Parts: sequence; C-alpha cells; structure tokens
Amino acid sequence: MDSGLDSPLSDSRNGEEGGGESVPLLPYTKVFDEAFPFYLSIGMSSEEYWNGEPSLVIPYRKAHQLKQKQQNYNAWLQGMYFYDALIRVAPIFNAFAKEGSRTEPYLEEPYPITREDKDEQERRKNEKIRREQLEHFKAMVANLNKEKQ
Repeated sequence: MDSGLDSPLSDSRNGEEGGGESVPLLPYTKVFDEAFPFYLSIGMSSEEYWNGEPSLVIPYRKAHQLKQKQQNYNAWLQGMYFYDALIRVAPIFNAFAKEGSRTEPYLEEPYPITREDKDEQERRKNEKIRREQLEHFKAMVANLNKEKQ
C-alpha cells in the first residue's frame, strides 16, 4: 500500500503488544519530527510540543517573531549609534581637513524611541535653552548695572 511518502516508512503502532501488522506513518509525522527542534529552540518544552494543546505552537511562533523583530531593531539602532559616532569624528580623519578641525561631541543622551521619550527630550532641551537665555539676560543686566555705576 502506497502511503504517499517518498520512502516507504512504517511503524508497528497498532496498539497490540507483541508485534502485529505494520501501519504506514502518516505524512504529517515527518513534519512534526522536523519542526520539533525549532520549537525546542524557541523555548517550547518537549511535553508542551508533543502532549500539549496543538494551537500552543502559534503563540510560541509569534513570540519568536517578536523577538526577531526586536533583535533586528536593536542591531539597526546600534548601527545608527555607530554611524553617528563615525560622522562626529570624521572631520579629523579627512586628509584635506583644515588645521584645527575638531570632532563633535558624542550624544549627551540616547535617541528617543517612544513618543513619551521624544516629548521628554524636547522638554529638557527647551528647559536648557530657557536656562541659558535666563543666564545670558542676567549677565546683560549685571553688565548694564556695572556700566551705570
């Protein structure tokens, strides 16, 4: 009897002890056996895979995809920091750079990722500008008062 597989696989899983007739394995058995190492590698236990709810593989697979997406984003972000650092030091590595070329300072804080991070960074930036302007105006007033005396 042809089981539809490339090779005639068979097993004696007919429930009777002491042998019996050989029953062909179903094609999906091979698929399950081949997928098993993948699911082990993403954290699914052997017990969950073989004896658990079959639909449990779906959240494991989705979680794995989310982890891959996060790793990809982290690698991209690291590349962004590396690129930014190279751009900041590039002036001193230019063979035709003017005498006294200087590098730009490294970032004072990380790139904002969430909207809240962006808003907070913008607020701190505006607060810093406001403080600098206030100091500048205080210095101007002090100079004017000094000149009047």
